[in-house]
Amino acid sequence: MAKHIEIAGGLEPVNDGERRVLEAFVEHLPDDYRVFSNVQVALPRGERADCDLIVIHPTSVVIVEVKDYRGNVIFNEHSHYVNGEDRRNPVDTVENKAK
Repeated sequence: MAKHIEIAGGLEPVNDGERRVLEAFVEHLPDDYRVFSNVQVALPRGERADCDLIVIHPTSVVIVEVKDYRGNVIFNEHSHYVNGEDRRNPVDTVENKAK
């Protein structure tokens, strides 16, 4: 079981999707994994990025953007459609946070 570490000033999962993913990661990842939830990361230009989950292992760090959509979801390279509504693809946002 992974260890969930809460950062001082961090927030609880903001929706059921984040809560389910956090619980699944903690329950199913091995003991040497650490999972941080709702962490704010300072970006180079003074901006802040909210990271839903950060998973740390001795050989890697993974930022996870959790989306909890219901209905028909269609993805392409730069956008996606949720029930016919055009939305920006979260991959671009996560890549920026990871830099």
